[in-house]
Amino acid sequence: MNSMLRKEVRRDEERELAHSILSPRAPTLVPPGFDPSNIDTLLNQLNEDNQFAPPINRSNQQRLEALYASGEGNQIDNNEQNQNLSLIQRLALISTRVSGEDLTDVCPMTGVKQQQIIEEVPPVINKWKPIPQSQPEPEKKQTSSCGTNTNDMPVRIITPTVKPITKPPVVKREPPKSSTVFIDLRDFEKTRQEQQQSIERVQRILHVSGDRDSSDDSDDEVDTWQKQRQKMKESLKSKGLHAEALPSKPKPHGPVKKPQRVLNLDHVIDSRVRTQPQTVIETVQLSEEDMEARLRAEQEEKEKQRKIEEARKLREQRETERQARIRLSKRLEALRPSAAVSGKQDSAEGTPVVFDIEASYEPAPRTLPPTLGQDHKCLLLTIHLSSNGEIILHRGKSRSADTGVGLSASYTVLLSWLLSLVPHDFTFLQKEEEDNTPLPFYVLGLQQECMDEQLCLQVAVAAPRDYDKQMNLKTKKSKVKDEMKGCTAFQHFVTKFLSTNTLHSVCPWLVDMVSVEVPCSQVDSVTDKPTYVYRPPLPNITTKPLSTFIQVNPDQQAAQKVFNSSVGFFWQTIDSDEAFCDQNVGEVNYDTQVTMSLIYRKIFYDPRAMMGICNRILQEGLDLAGVRLLYPTSELISLASGPSVSNDNSQTDVLNSIGPVLAISLRGTFARSIWLDAVGPSDPVLARRTDPNSLCALFGGESRDECLLFCPRNASRVQTELSRWFGGRVPPGGSVDVGTPYTRKDTYRSGSPKGRKGRKSSLSDTKDNDINATIHRPPAALTATTKNDIFLVLSPHVPPKCMGIVLSTCQRRGYQIRGVRRSKLNTKKANLLGISGETVPTFCPGALHNDGVTDQCKHTESVYPCTLILLQKENASHGVASLIEACMVQLTLQGIMGTIQQQASLYLSSKHMFHAARYSDSLLSQLGGDFSKCFDFDVQVNPNCILPKLYTNPEVEQIVVLLLLGNQILKSCGLFIGKILHMVPYSKTVTVLPLKEGFELLGIKWVPSLSISQAKDVTPYEVGDRGWKENLHTLTTEPALVLVLRGINAFKRMEQVIPRPDPKSGHMDYLMSRTAEEAYSFTRAFYTDKELYGDLHSRPLLPYLPLSKVVHTQAANDSIIIRSEALKESIFHVMTSGPQLITTLLIIKPRAVKHHLPKIIKKIIQEGFRVIAMRFQILPDEDIQYILKTDENMDSEIADKTMDYLKSGPSLCLVLQRENAVKKLIDLLGPSDPSSARRQSQFLWRGTFGLDTVTNAFHGSMNYIKALEDQKTFFPDGLCCKSTEYLDSEQILCPAEDSILDIKYQMNREIVVHDPSEHPDAPDYILMETTCLVFKPPLITIKRDSTYGYTDLIDGLVTHGFEIYGCRMVWFTQEQAEHFLHVIDAGSFKQVPLITSGPCIVLCLQRDNAILAFDSIMGSDYGADSLIGKYGEMIFRPADTKQAHKMLMFFFDKLIPGGQCEILSKCPTE
Repeated sequence: MNSMLRKEVRRDEERELAHSILSPRAPTLVPPGFDPSNIDTLLNQLNEDNQFAPPINRSNQQRLEALYASGEGNQIDNNEQNQNLSLIQRLALISTRVSGEDLTDVCPMTGVKQQQIIEEVPPVINKWKPIPQSQPEPEKKQTSSCGTNTNDMPVRIITPTVKPITKPPVVKREPPKSSTVFIDLRDFEKTRQEQQQSIERVQRILHVSGDRDSSDDSDDEVDTWQKQRQKMKESLKSKGLHAEALPSKPKPHGPVKKPQRVLNLDHVIDSRVRTQPQTVIETVQLSEEDMEARLRAEQEEKEKQRKIEEARKLREQRETERQARIRLSKRLEALRPSAAVSGKQDSAEGTPVVFDIEASYEPAPRTLPPTLGQDHKCLLLTIHLSSNGEIILHRGKSRSADTGVGLSASYTVLLSWLLSLVPHDFTFLQKEEEDNTPLPFYVLGLQQECMDEQLCLQVAVAAPRDYDKQMNLKTKKSKVKDEMKGCTAFQHFVTKFLSTNTLHSVCPWLVDMVSVEVPCSQVDSVTDKPTYVYRPPLPNITTKPLSTFIQVNPDQQAAQKVFNSSVGFFWQTIDSDEAFCDQNVGEVNYDTQVTMSLIYRKIFYDPRAMMGICNRILQEGLDLAGVRLLYPTSELISLASGPSVSNDNSQTDVLNSIGPVLAISLRGTFARSIWLDAVGPSDPVLARRTDPNSLCALFGGESRDECLLFCPRNASRVQTELSRWFGGRVPPGGSVDVGTPYTRKDTYRSGSPKGRKGRKSSLSDTKDNDINATIHRPPAALTATTKNDIFLVLSPHVPPKCMGIVLSTCQRRGYQIRGVRRSKLNTKKANLLGISGETVPTFCPGALHNDGVTDQCKHTESVYPCTLILLQKENASHGVASLIEACMVQLTLQGIMGTIQQQASLYLSSKHMFHAARYSDSLLSQLGGDFSKCFDFDVQVNPNCILPKLYTNPEVEQIVVLLLLGNQILKSCGLFIGKILHMVPYSKTVTVLPLKEGFELLGIKWVPSLSISQAKDVTPYEVGDRGWKENLHTLTTEPALVLVLRGINAFKRMEQVIPRPDPKSGHMDYLMSRTAEEAYSFTRAFYTDKELYGDLHSRPLLPYLPLSKVVHTQAANDSIIIRSEALKESIFHVMTSGPQLITTLLIIKPRAVKHHLPKIIKKIIQEGFRVIAMRFQILPDEDIQYILKTDENMDSEIADKTMDYLKSGPSLCLVLQRENAVKKLIDLLGPSDPSSARRQSQFLWRGTFGLDTVTNAFHGSMNYIKALEDQKTFFPDGLCCKSTEYLDSEQILCPAEDSILDIKYQMNREIVVHDPSEHPDAPDYILMETTCLVFKPPLITIKRDSTYGYTDLIDGLVTHGFEIYGCRMVWFTQEQAEHFLHVIDAGSFKQVPLITSGPCIVLCLQRDNAILAFDSIMGSDYGADSLIGKYGEMIFRPADTKQAHKMLMFFFDKLIPGGQCEILSKCPTE
């Protein structure tokens, strides 16, 4: 306690001492006019390492270098120097500037004016006022310009310049020299006074009251100081400034002096030029070793600074050059062509500038051998192309060199042949020696390029040495045409060779080409072989002579001119000759990618290997955007991960060791990923293990080091390699010739320019044409093709459930939907589409007569519809053949072709399943016009018509309409449609399907946008909602795909896939109808009845529906053959019609009848069934045999047990009526084995009431056709129900006229009552009575409390001990009703209308006192809850035994054996 008081007293004393020394007023640094923002600036720039002394300058040089590199070094000298000051110095500098006081002449250490103390000292660099230096005259800043002079300079020139580097002024400072220190003590008092005056001036500026001696710091002040330093560091870090770790201030062991309040301004001056008063001389002698060490350190420091300076300059130079290259890249991007060559369409997608900041400045690879001399003869061959991969003739009117239908490989075969002519040894170009090569000529150069708005393949060929002499000897005696005069012998030979040979003659290896068979996934159970094997046809190769599409240039220098000209930096989009459907669908991204590969000579020397690679390109649906045969240097090869070669070899040795390299560029949708999958792993050994069908596994070489096929793996590397091998080069001068880019021209749909239609040509038009003819553009090594449209026709053999597979395959290859229509073709339309010959019956089934094609059958529509799809893609017609092959492979791998082949009588190939036709407006008109045209329902039908509420049942099929909205969804809608239809494309990875069963596709239509009326019908918003207007705008501006689908519980199942639209969200991708009324409204807004067709192959309920009668199923292979009647279903009629009631048979077996009959009947009623036929009997042998035939796989032992079981007791045969009755009953019964049924579900009837496979309680009809046969077998007289359309079509009489009910029963039948003595074991048999009850129609047809009355009565009868010996359902005729009333002595015929209005149930019951005490047994007449009280008036019951016997003979011809009574037939009297 005392120690604490002493500490407190000591603190008070220290506090008083501090107040006596320091001014009571806190020091302030905010004089009048001071801006507080300067304090924030100082704190942000504070160096925390030393706050009371000059900071350690660690990164000033680096920051200065960066600032000088950016051109701002001269402007920030003062700011940079101020950053070297401490906090006190910076505050002092600000204070002096604000107050106007000048302290530059005061020594910061002593306070004495420096000009009075320092004598004969070199001039000091003042930090506040730097020595002015002579600034060099600023150079004139060079600028870059790009543009086109429309008068006389059509060429665009871009000149990139490098920003001049301005060096910051450097102040040379002499290193400190070892000298003697002098201390001047003269005039000390005068000097002290002057220092005091200077200190007072500083105090006035800082508003400090006075300067007193410092006091010791306490322990608390040390802690406070450390906390303040830590807070300052955290503040700097939070502001993004770097704060290095500062050494913590150690606690002093003794008294610590507080730093004096003195401004140290001298630390801003270099210590090497700092001077001190020299009055007292002290001589310091340094050793020679120290001097040498100091000199070495200074030299090392100088060398280090020099290297840092050189690295900095190099870094600045590189950064400046990189920025210049980036600017050049941006300017090239701005000049990129925006249209195709003709200007009618926009430039192709995925055509960036072929420029790289590194590769575009490398030396360009050579296109001809470097050893090729000027004296060596070299010819130029030109092959003209209409698009990438399509050869056209340069003679005649025919455009394409391929006349066949299918996949064309003429261009790839031509490439393979030409590349096989590349010389293996280039020595012949330099040595004068005879070359006995078997080749007709050598190919020295080859490249595909766009030159002068023409796409062509340029080939440079050369002859071996002494070839001219040999040819001159051969051609002296031959007569030469006039046009060939003046040509060399080699030109004569090449021309003759091309005119006398075809691709088949020069490529003998074509006979070795075979197609790879694709087996179906289905296997025949008998032969254990695939049910279908697809054999792809071989590609078509033109048989025309080579001279028809290879042109020889007579100019001897043409090859040198073409191959030595530099290529440009841009892609060029070539106009295809095909037409396209002009539809405004907005910007669509086709996900077009570009990739490339380098193929080394070991591959393209072998034409079979090269053809294998080209065939893979065709199969994948990719376009050859660029082909170049190049002669790279060893350095360029090493950049592309190729084989390394020593630089000491000569050019010929390098050529012979490395050889030329073939660079190919591929483009297409997902081209990069597709081609990487095709190439496989870069290691050939690994590729052979993991992917033996990949190109690297087949042609990649022996090891990774010898990999002969290079393919970049990522997009950035692809761009670099494209720029390296296909792009232009920036010359050393920096002047880039980019030419005049192509721009879009406004044209009509026909192609004529806008504003020129109907006008005569003028002088201005001719002038414009002349200007366009003189425009120069560098050749382009990379080309794309404009978009065009094609028709893809799916034959009736392709079921609509495969639509997802077909569309996803199309979209995988870049084809986008522009129209879909299902239509029945006739022979005329088939011929317009190009379908002819043996394929016409496949696409037009039923349209041809036996006597062939006649004028009448040309207009006869086929029985089954075809599906026509309008597709759009870049270079669509070139890749459509590979698209068809891909679709066939998908159908085969999924097992669909196996099922289709079983229904056909001939082998189905791709030509029987698919057909492609080029688009034209006239063809579209012949096919019915615009595919997206919709029937305007409001114009043709009264718009005020209110649609009534439509019937729908989720247990049966429902029709739902689904809309896919927007370009982004439609790009990949094929896979989504496949998931909905439960048929997705084949893939190595398993695709998760969201539904257990697929939908049936009734209709599909693509529309470019919805009309206003359609949008109002389908929008989920109501008028006045916030999103109503925006949603209408979206629907009327974006394309949509409208699907009409049918399936079980369609609305609920579709909602599981398509969520409800969020009212807060803007755009909706999916839109579906939620009710039957909406489905009808949506359907009529887009379709007519003729555009909707059912797909019976994808209806799971088809076997259980009446429509199955028109579909014949072959039992041998379970294939389905559809008759034409099945396609006459009206979808609109189905949507507006009510429930469709059908019937099925149910047999309740003996044990279930004995123990569970009332429960079973109640369950039948609860499930919505109506009993329309009933018979209680012991099944005869023929009926049992009929039942056993339904299960062909039943074991013979089980069949015998089943027959004995069915004979053991009576069974109850019922005919049940309900919507979807057959399928519903099968689902309720469950498997035939009750144990399996119990495992599957506890609610299945066989599991509840059955014991084993024999006593399984029930037998039901397995399908609709079987149900009809069962009803005719067990109820030949008909059914007790009203007539329906389907029952009338099957000739089943309704209501039935009962043949067992006998009006003349007294003449034909007699009843025998057995003697009670025959049953001595039954003591109550004496009182046993047999009665007959008749339930009136209201008990059978009218529900009361959700059940029918007869079910309660049967339950009550069984409960009260009545045994059933006979049960029948009858529908009285007028005559039968009158006789019945006469039998029961009704006294009148008033009840005839009642009992003839519906079916009645007749029961034969046995019990003691069954007749006399029936009412008392069943309950009191006056009890409201008793059965007699509820239903007594609706029951006909006998008054005595005689009347009961009459009723039994009237209704039954026989009873169940074992009862009291037996009905016998009377023998006819003779």
